[in-house]
Amino acid sequence: MNKSRYRGKGKPRPKNKDVGVRVHVYNNDVTSALRRLKKRVEKSQILEEVRARQFYEKPSAKRRRLRKAQKAKFRTKFKTGK
Repeated sequence: MNKSRYRGKGKPRPKNKDVGVRVHVYNNDVTSALRRLKKRVEKSQILEEVRARQFYEKPSAKRRRLRKAQKAKFRTKFKTGK
């Protein structure tokens, strides 16, 4: 008798869930697929997160960096034009 581990728990989840960016290649056109991949990676900000996590950043340094970015954003938003 074949007993399912998922009995009464709804649908079983797929074992290999894809995480990340995926691009299909149509008609062996790799160059356009590569362009689409680059756009999707840039839009999802994967590389920025990898660069940020490459080295440990102390919480105080992170707060300082975020505060500085907020000030710069505020200045550009409410800048009086001449």
